[in-house]
Amino acid sequence: TYYGSGGGGGGGSPGGQSGPAGYQGIVIISYTTSAPTVTTNSVNSVSATSATLFGAITNAGGVNATQSGFAYGTVSTLNTVIATTTLGAQTGNASFSGSVSSLTGNTTYYYRAYATNSVGTGYGSIGSFLTLPGTPAAPSVGSVTATTTSVSWSAPTGGVASYKLQYCVSGSSPCVNSTGLAVTSTTTNLLVGNTTYSFAVRGTNATGDGLFSASTTQLTLPDRPTSLVLSGVTATTTLVSWTAPTGGAGSYKLTMCQGATCSVYAGISGVSTTTYSLVGNTTYTYSVLATNATGDSLSTATSTQLTAPDITGTPTFSNITADAMRVSWTAPTGGASTYKLERCAGSGCSDYVSVSTGIA
Repeated sequence: TYYGSGGGGGGGSPGGQSGPAGYQGIVIISYTTSAPTVTTNSVNSVSATSATLFGAITNAGGVNATQSGFAYGTVSTLNTVIATTTLGAQTGNASFSGSVSSLTGNTTYYYRAYATNSVGTGYGSIGSFLTLPGTPAAPSVGSVTATTTSVSWSAPTGGVASYKLQYCVSGSSPCVNSTGLAVTSTTTNLLVGNTTYSFAVRGTNATGDGLFSASTTQLTLPDRPTSLVLSGVTATTTLVSWTAPTGGAGSYKLTMCQGATCSVYAGISGVSTTTYSLVGNTTYTYSVLATNATGDSLSTATSTQLTAPDITGTPTFSNITADAMRVSWTAPTGGASTYKLERCAGSGCSDYVSVSTGIA
């Protein structure tokens, strides 16, 4: 305490008295200033590249702070500092916050608040936070079947603890999420054939989930058709029908073989077609597959069909007697197993009866 003279009385000079006996007027109280006392508070809005830090001056030290901010880095002792923020002056005891950016995903950062006044700088304790994982690149899809796809992607800078792969039927929900993936590839199962799926991947860690990558779409192969049926068989045509697979197809391909010679009929839009220009009394083998822009499905099991014999040539007659004659004809293309001879009495008759069967 400083005692000063107010004039008269003790006759002392200003500042000359050292005790109350000479006090005549004003008492001037001096006090001690110090560096601020600072606390490091919580962090929020943590992303892969930024976070908002909080701190407070809990004791200004008798002098307003001329500067405040945060020191942060990736070393727990902060002896290697990446950067220091400057938030400017603070008045008295005050809370303050600041955002830090250009961080690396899935990385632990250490930080502490500070404030500076005319006496010195005070620091809070060191806190830490883990940034979210960065965003992976859009996944690549390969090895596509009707029910499975292989999906791979590149790890983001800083890595992840694990990945989550989300795949959805394009334009609809719900989506399927494969979680806990430790590597940058996986195979999806239980898909539906001839269906377009979108795939996206994100990283995750103890802080939470990173952002999803851009999505990649993929059309699955059609599943295989079933229940191949052959009907309506003539000497030159056969009706072929089948059951569409789950998910349908862009179109179908029919393969028809006679021995080692095969023909493929593509672009069939429905689930049946008629084959033409066949040869009578000939065995053909049939199979069907589904196709779309991605490729071809597996084929059905094969089915075989023997066509009916074609028409013989017009019969001719020789060696005619009163009760017998010889009948001859030209074999049809493709031949026949055997022949049947029928006759009808009178011109223009239609009531044919069998004369002979099994004619070889």
